[in-house]
Amino acid sequence: MLDLPVTWEDSVAHHRRSQKTLHEWLDRWQRPIGLASTTDDVTRVVMQMCLARGWRIPEDVAVIGTRNEERLCERPRPSMSSVEIGFERVGYEAARLLDDLMTQAERERRRNSQRRSLRRSTSLAAPPRHVILPPMGVVVRESTSAFLVPDPLVAKAQAFIAANSHRRIGVKSVAAELAVSSKTLQNHFAASLNRTVAEEIRRVKIELVKRELTDGKRSIQEIAALAGFKSNSGLSIVFRREVGLSPSQYRRQRSLPGCA
Repeated sequence: MLDLPVTWEDSVAHHRRSQKTLHEWLDRWQRPIGLASTTDDVTRVVMQMCLARGWRIPEDVAVIGTRNEERLCERPRPSMSSVEIGFERVGYEAARLLDDLMTQAERERRRNSQRRSLRRSTSLAAPPRHVILPPMGVVVRESTSAFLVPDPLVAKAQAFIAANSHRRIGVKSVAAELAVSSKTLQNHFAASLNRTVAEEIRRVKIELVKRELTDGKRSIQEIAALAGFKSNSGLSIVFRREVGLSPSQYRRQRSLPGCA
């Protein structure tokens, strides 16, 4: 564990000292290793340091940040996995608690006024109530998409599927990319993962759809096209079969309470 100040880049001298500390920390690593950080900016710096050393991400170093800041997570490649805190939900809950406190204080004020109390109430509201909100989940990107299977052919196939989950790919296209027959590829998948190539493609696409539904920026129609489905209905059928919910139901479950 390494504790760096959040504002570690405040000055050039501070920045250099922090970089030196990071390099000394990396020198002690035994790879393969996983890194989790509480901020995306430091995580991105560490990733670039790892790449400069010739270390592979995620094969040598799997990385996950926190806060899911897209400007840091999406670029440059490899993209960075990060925990989605759900700050909008935090703001909503804070506003709801404030509203409850104000309403309770107003009720207390009216009661005191009705009683025509001569002394001022010293307790207009109950002590604040603490609400603990779990993170919304992990947005999985390239920095944690390692395929730790002993079969190199299967690992290469998984990497190709992950990189092309936005396309309409099938067993034949994956086999062609790896210059093997479809039957050979299927046999390797069955032995290593106990599932078919088609099941792996579907699993990766569903994870992509989940991320986009949680993000909430694209319509379901846009997400269907992004994941390589021919239509909304095609996505809905597969998604409901795999997840047990329709895409819209899944999105509503991850919306702000009262705002779905």
